Amino acid sequence: MAIIDPTTLSCHVFIGSEKRYFNGLPNSAYACGGYQDLKDVGRLMLQVYDKGTCLVPLLDENGKCIFMPEHAGLTFEKKTNAWKN
Repeated sequence: MAIIDPTTLSCHVFIGSEKRYFNGLPNSAYACGGYQDLKDVGRLMLQVYDKGTCLVPLLDENGKCIFMPEHAGLTFEKKTNAWKN
């Protein structure tokens, strides 16, 4: 598995029908811990507020989910470019 640099990663999310692009991981990106389903370990998600709070998957330029299992259960903090609990 390739090492992903969170500062250079290009990704996007769909919020409703709107597509939002990011250069680098957005603040508060979350790598799923896989507590409910092991196939989700490390899947990058973004918390959004759309008629309530929900997690939406971060997608790469090919529209595929991005996984970083080495950071499972952690949140990315953009201002420090670090993962935290």
